[in-house]
Amino acid sequence: MLTMVRLLFIRHGQTLWNKELRYNGDTDTELTALGRRQATAVAGRLQNRRLDAVISSDLRRATQTAAAIAARHGQVRLDERWREVRFGEAEGLRWRDVVERFPEAARAWADNRADAAMPGGESLLDVAERIKPALAELVAEFDHKTVAVVSHGGPLRVALCLLLAADIRQHWRYNVMPCTLSEVAVYPSGGVLNLLNDACHLRARGSAEEDEAEVAS
Repeated sequence: MLTMVRLLFIRHGQTLWNKELRYNGDTDTELTALGRRQATAVAGRLQNRRLDAVISSDLRRATQTAAAIAARHGQVRLDERWREVRFGEAEGLRWRDVVERFPEAARAWADNRADAAMPGGESLLDVAERIKPALAELVAEFDHKTVAVVSHGGPLRVALCLLLAADIRQHWRYNVMPCTLSEVAVYPSGGVLNLLNDACHLRARGSAEEDEAEVAS
């Protein structure tokens, strides 16, 4: 029998640092009022979908989003491997501040090197190493089932690369905005992208943010 797992990827709702264009890695920030409305909107989008599990990063902005979704689908399972990229000494800084304080790290980051990391932080390679087993476990456990994963921009973009056999340095090609919905069907031969960065539920409820931050969160 052909095996398949359907993974629904949801980035958490807006935080204050998103709004202020600050790097927000493993600093445990909370949702703004807009972020809470976004979480409610994506929960409404999924209310009639069968979800066999809701997996979430253990950071509050993700758990708050996941709780809205899981209200109709059972408990949230926390997994710290789905945390955002750790930005170390760049946490809370804007890009212009990073360039001024850490010019070499900023240059490597801008050059899209897979091993680039902020001082005390993680690289894309580091993130991929923790996401790979997390994905493998979901695929093994939830055969012919649907799983929602609530996480952050960085890990979700890396996960898309891993599932779609793309170089992780191509992560920036996958735009994943707050509380949008992306979907990958995972077969033995690889992943099939069914949906990417879908925000129709946000537009319908007036929960989209026109000037949403592009920095990871």
